Amino acid sequence: MRSGPKLLLVVFLLCGAMRADLGLILSEPLPSGFSKWTQSGHSAVYLSNVCADSPLHLRLCHDGENGAVISNYSDFKEDLRVEWNAVPLNVFLYGVEDASLRPLYASRELRLALQQRFRTIYLHGLCSRDACLHDLEANWRDLVAERFVRGIYIFEVKTSLEQDERFIAEFNSRPNVNRYSGFRNNCANFALRVVNFYFPHAAHGDRLNDFGVVSPKGISRSFAHYAARHKELNYRVLHLAQMPGDFPASAEVRSATELAFRSKRFILPMLWRTHEFVLFSATYLLTGRFNPQKEFEHHAASAVGAPEQWNAYRSEYEHLLSDDAELRKLSIPKIAEEYDQHAAIDVDSTGSSWVQIPDEGGARRVGLDASNVLSTDSDHELAYRVLLAKAAAELKSSARNRESLADFERDWKLLQQSQLARGENASPADNATATLTSNQQ
Repeated sequence: MRSGPKLLLVVFLLCGAMRADLGLILSEPLPSGFSKWTQSGHSAVYLSNVCADSPLHLRLCHDGENGAVISNYSDFKEDLRVEWNAVPLNVFLYGVEDASLRPLYASRELRLALQQRFRTIYLHGLCSRDACLHDLEANWRDLVAERFVRGIYIFEVKTSLEQDERFIAEFNSRPNVNRYSGFRNNCANFALRVVNFYFPHAAHGDRLNDFGVVSPKGISRSFAHYAARHKELNYRVLHLAQMPGDFPASAEVRSATELAFRSKRFILPMLWRTHEFVLFSATYLLTGRFNPQKEFEHHAASAVGAPEQWNAYRSEYEHLLSDDAELRKLSIPKIAEEYDQHAAIDVDSTGSSWVQIPDEGGARRVGLDASNVLSTDSDHELAYRVLLAKAAAELKSSARNRESLADFERDWKLLQQSQLARGENASPADNATATLTSNQQ
């Protein structure tokens, strides 16, 4: 059996040791399209010891690789109508293979550039039709930088090498043919089959609260209960909040009865149907309650951060801006407006992202990922503004909508370094007010 670092360590670059884990992914619903009305979200499966030779063929991971996310959608719009695609974990989360290149800011233009890079590298020979090349609704795009558009929960347990080998042999041998049906064979049905292949009867749909349909929240609830009962599985939950940027916030995942009970758009009409409202409310309250955020807080794989820790950072942030009224006006939307309307986004062959902004003197270039934002080629003033706006967005967010404390502290150190670099290039008068305390180090 292979075991080792938790998924947290995989995501946070401390991967490389041998391990075997399965994570049931619950992605929050997008605030648009059909998902806006159902709020059912999306299901996928992460396997830490299973990697992909291509989106359609699986193998065991080599040393240093951190697994793949296997996902089912209604229509990838690739040349073959397939049931599933597999992509590297960090590509799914950030759009790049190396998490040290994770973008700091979720721009629409940047995600399009990351999707284009993904198509060129991973879909060679699989994506030549016009719909695949140009349709912005093609579901292969949903495999790239999902943290840009929605929050993600991963319910993770320990597996074995033997289980991974059997799964790879089975899925590589069976036909990968699209049989998607929203009511009978959706993303949750697919994820349920994968989970139950590893752990028979571990997950099932909540057909009572979802009116006969298997839903992402229903299978997450059942799998979480199963995993918590089996201590040998080393059950833990990871929460990856939606990244700050110019995308609207994703919503909380709901079951069908919960939607009727909690959603404003449904609860008012339901008040005219008293018997149905009472039935749905009782069904949800008695059998359907499951809060992914509370499940994460109870079985957290990463540091949630105590309120006093977050308040200490808020105080530091206020101290940082105490003498600069202009910087107080900074926000991610303001940065987004400037970048998306006037800038050129570039993602190089390694996956490192840059933005070039027109200026009176020509153009100013700034890195947009954790590895290049403070490089010598990156404009220090713009880098500081990006990092400052990102910190503000996280500090103002609720627990469900902000990143882990470890993620925040890593970017806070970048902000500190950026402040120092900015001060070195400022005038003596500017240096007098360019002081960033380091009490949190």
